[in-house]
Amino acid sequence: MSEFKTGIRMNFLDVQREFMEKNGIDESNGEALSEVMVLLFGTDKKGRLVSNPRNRLISLDWDSKEEVRENELWICHVTMKTGYLGYARPLRKIGVPEIIGMSEQMQDIADFLWENGRDEVLKYLSPMIESEIQPALEQRISELEAEYSDKAAEIAERETALSLRESDLASEKERLEESGERFCKESTERIAELENREELFKREIEKLSRDKSTIVDYYEAQNADLRARISEMTAKSNTAGGTGNDEEGELVARYVSENRNLREELHMMRDRMSVTRHREMAENSPGREDTVPPAQKVVRITGTEFECPFMCEGRYSVRINADMTKLRFVPDVSGKAVCRDGTISVPNLDRICALGNRTGELSWRMIDNSTLEVSI
Repeated sequence: MSEFKTGIRMNFLDVQREFMEKNGIDESNGEALSEVMVLLFGTDKKGRLVSNPRNRLISLDWDSKEEVRENELWICHVTMKTGYLGYARPLRKIGVPEIIGMSEQMQDIADFLWENGRDEVLKYLSPMIESEIQPALEQRISELEAEYSDKAAEIAERETALSLRESDLASEKERLEESGERFCKESTERIAELENREELFKREIEKLSRDKSTIVDYYEAQNADLRARISEMTAKSNTAGGTGNDEEGELVARYVSENRNLREELHMMRDRMSVTRHREMAENSPGREDTVPPAQKVVRITGTEFECPFMCEGRYSVRINADMTKLRFVPDVSGKAVCRDGTISVPNLDRICALGNRTGELSWRMIDNSTLEVSI
C-alpha cells in the first residue's frame, strides 16, 4: 500500500481482493487475479471505446453501467473470448490525483508499460509527438540551421580577413627584405668609399709631413749656415779691431730677413696642412652635405675682421663680386687674409669705401667644404 501526496490511497491488490470478495472467488485463484487489469480506453476507427493491451482487442462490456470516456484509465475485469478478443467491465476509474499519488511507483509502472504495452504507449503518445514534439523539433532544427549559417558566415569572414592579413604580412616581409638588401648594399659601398677616402687622406698627410720635414730640414740648414757665417764675421771683426761693421750689419739684416721668411713659409705650410685636413675630414663625414652646423653665425666685428668660429685656421684669398655686395674667402697659402681663433682678418679692407663698413651678423653660405661667401 502506498501513501499519495494528495492523501489518496490506492493499491491495485486491494481492488483485486474487493472484486473477488464481491464475486465469491477464492484469493488463491491466480487465473481470476489475472483477469483484473488496468486499461486505457480510446476510440477505434468505428467509433467504439476499446483498449489494446499486448496487441489484444478489448471492447467495453455493453452491460456496463459505468460511463467511460476516451483517454481514461480504468481498473477492469476482463473476460477473454479468444486469445485476441475480450470484453472489459469497468470496476474503478483511476483519477489524476491517484496517478500523481503513484509517483513512487511511476518508474516501475512506466517500465512495465514500455515492456508489455509498447505499441499501445506509442499509439497513445503519437498524437502528442505530432502536435507538440514534432513542431518543437522542427523549430529547434531551424534554429540550429540558422545558427550554423551564422557561424559559417562568421568563419568565412574571419578566413577572408586572415587571408588578407597573411597577404599583407607577406608583402611587408618582402618589402623589408628588399630594404635590408638595399641597405646592406649601400652600407657596403659607403664603407668602401670611406675606407678609400681614409687611405687617400693618410697618403696626403704622409706626403705633407714629408714635405714639411724636407722644408724644415732645408731652412734649418740655411739658418745654421747663416749663424756660422755670422759667427765667422763676428770673429773677423773682433780681430780687425772694429773694421767691417757695415758688412756685419748687412749679414745680420740678411739673417733676420731670411729667418722671417723661413717662419712665414713654415706657417704657410701649417696652414696648407690644416686646410687639407679639414677638407678630408669633411669629405669623410657620412650623411652630410657640408660640415658646418646650421646654427653657426658670421659676424663682422670691425671694418677688417669677421668672426667665423667654424672656419679652419690658415690663409685665404679674398674675392669681391662686381656689385661689391659679396666677399668670398678661398683657402690659399699665399692669401692676405688670415684666420686665427675663429676670426678672419683682412688687411686694409676698411679702405674700400664701396664695400661699406656695416658691422653685425651677416648672411652667409658655404660654396664647398672650405670656401665661405658672405653678403656685406
